Amino acid sequence: MRTRALLSLVSLDGQPPSELRLFRAGQNKTTKGTYVFSERSATAVMAAFKEHGVELPFDYGHAMAVGANLSDDGKAAGWFTLEVRGGELWAVSIRWTDKAAKEIAAREWRYVSPWFEYDPESREITTIINVALTNIPATHEAQPLMAASLLEFLENSMREKIVSLLGLSAEATDEEIAAAVEAITKKLASAEEELSKAAKAAEETKANILAAGTTLIETTDWGSKVEELSRQLTARDAAVEALSKEVETLKAEKLSVERKGLIEEGIRSFKIAPAQRAYFEKKTLEDIREYLSVAPVLVPPSVTPSGEPLVSLTDEDKAMAEKLGLTPDQMAKGKEVLARKAFTASP
Repeated sequence: MRTRALLSLVSLDGQPPSELRLFRAGQNKTTKGTYVFSERSATAVMAAFKEHGVELPFDYGHAMAVGANLSDDGKAAGWFTLEVRGGELWAVSIRWTDKAAKEIAAREWRYVSPWFEYDPESREITTIINVALTNIPATHEAQPLMAASLLEFLENSMREKIVSLLGLSAEATDEEIAAAVEAITKKLASAEEELSKAAKAAEETKANILAAGTTLIETTDWGSKVEELSRQLTARDAAVEALSKEVETLKAEKLSVERKGLIEEGIRSFKIAPAQRAYFEKKTLEDIREYLSVAPVLVPPSVTPSGEPLVSLTDEDKAMAEKLGLTPDQMAKGKEVLARKAFTASP
């Protein structure tokens, strides 16, 4: 099993560098724990990089990790390749975009933060995904953004879509949602039973037509009777077709609800990022279940590996709170609200 983590490790000095060190050899101590870049790490990281066969991207503020719109904030800030030097991992041959180069030179960005996978047992780094420009290093003052934003995302996005699909109000409870799903299941079973009855009736009608064929031919009004029976058969066939469409619609609705439920479960358990929702909505239930059974847990920025939030105030924050007549708790809650809004601004 591999786990993903985000860290802020390297400071930019105001000039766009052409290369920079991502991890030193051996232990790399951070406030999110100690990660190890070993010989095994070097082999695994370079093998994954060579197998992928393309340059890796820089982004802005981990937009690619947290699910920004790739046509906006998810754009690349630059591109680089990897190289191991003396047991250390370096980003080399860096090609910054014009925008990123200007912002780095203007000190609008101060740090870089690699997004990587590691073995949770040995803490050895195994894969580099990308590197972000950031102004929030991995310190004890970092806000607990990801856990809160995921819950808010589930409440305000996935839940709304599910209750809308079920025809419920936005205030529907979990019990009401479960009852609606059960009702759809029962309705589907009933529709399938009606379809079976209609199909059987259609077969009986056809048999009646064949059995009455000889008699109809011998009578003076055989043509009108055949026409009437044909109309009955057409009506039966239309009913069967209508029921078939209704059954297919109900099946599709049930699959959609189950699919969205699995996606919601994956996001809640940190195995699916919000940005992957549209991708998984196109997958089958079997594909999603298989993915969730083996997928690693995504460790978001500013959350400890144990999931505990880290919130505190700087001296400047405390001084400002005193001027505004706020308690430290009020000031901290205000900072947390602003941080969450900034995180959830990305679709």
